[in-house]
Amino acid sequence: MTTKSALDEYKDEIEDSDNNVSQPETALTISSTNEAREFSPEQRKALAQFYVAQAKVSVFQTAIALTAIRNLELYLELGYEKFSDCIEQEIGMSGRVASEYVSAVETFGIGDRVKQLMEASPKRFLQAAKEVRQKQMEGEILTLSDGTVVSAEEFLAERISTLDNSSKKKIKSLETENQTVKAEAELLRKKQTNLEKSIQKKDEQLDVLRKSKDIDPDKLLKIKNQRDAEKMIDECNASILEALQKIELIPEESRNGALGIYLSRTIATMEISLKTLKMAWSNHIFQGETQE
Repeated sequence: MTTKSALDEYKDEIEDSDNNVSQPETALTISSTNEAREFSPEQRKALAQFYVAQAKVSVFQTAIALTAIRNLELYLELGYEKFSDCIEQEIGMSGRVASEYVSAVETFGIGDRVKQLMEASPKRFLQAAKEVRQKQMEGEILTLSDGTVVSAEEFLAERISTLDNSSKKKIKSLETENQTVKAEAELLRKKQTNLEKSIQKKDEQLDVLRKSKDIDPDKLLKIKNQRDAEKMIDECNASILEALQKIELIPEESRNGALGIYLSRTIATMEISLKTLKMAWSNHIFQGETQE
């Protein structure tokens, strides 16, 4: 594959704009400062526009284009005083993230391995790249878990792999917790159905007693109190189900590790409360299960 700088790309476009003959595949690289100085103001502006367009092709091209725009100060040709302002307006990226991409290119270069790592997971790439640069600034020797001394690029690949595995474990854990919550919610729904049937049965008994000529006031009051208690329990059950359903409806894109930990604490509190409730009602719950 033939590699051309943006300067060569630009000259080819000018000289061969009417020529449709197929050319070898090219890969975008960064023009040097000396190359950029050969350009007239109009050519520099065209080069700036070229890089802005390339920044929208792929993540890797974005990183290269951002580096060129900043290092060659091409943002000035587009009417911006600051690199960050230009990137935010022209590309829709924050100045902080853009600077991280530039630092990554300056640290690791633009080789095929870097391209592969960057495009596979841009977010983890930037996170790992930042960690590597921090270690380098602190003078730390880059080593793997087994003590092997490696290059910055090798360490970067290893760190990205570790972050990826960690993320997969968190996702698996959250999925398991989500399935547990759904199972518990389904159990509560079944219990609610049983309670509703029980209430209906008591209502029917109460209606029969009301129509009876020999009404026992004490028995009637007992049934009424029983029905009121069941209704209160049913309402509490419905509230719990509604709360759990609201948690289930939190969109996947809004979920993260921090929310997972927060939910785990809530689940733990609920489990403790359920155990306390079961202990307080243990004799009656046992009797109820036996009767069923």
